[in-house]
Amino acid sequence: MFIDMLLTNPESRQLTLLDAIRLKRRVEFTELSKMLKWPYVSTQQVYRRLIASYQAITGVKITKQTLVDQCDWIDQALTQSLVRNSVAYQCLIAGCEGATEALDVG
Repeated sequence: MFIDMLLTNPESRQLTLLDAIRLKRRVEFTELSKMLKWPYVSTQQVYRRLIASYQAITGVKITKQTLVDQCDWIDQALTQSLVRNSVAYQCLIAGCEGATEALDVG
């Protein structure tokens, strides 16, 4: 997926965890760890980063249940924010802007 090329591994893991939560419809670290084949502690760490990322975007602290209930919206908002703030995306945009300026025959 193109988005995965723009994100760092920790950022991609947040989205992977969010997908797993969407499938399970609850936040239960033991189940999620088994499903993702991640260590339990890693799953908790990624979850904490996910919550912190969401709070940085919205300014709102979210509960586990709200995360489950609003999973689709949170996934969309988080994906957009992570991609737009990624170094790879910024380089891609800068390169595209440079290309259009070079092509301007004006």
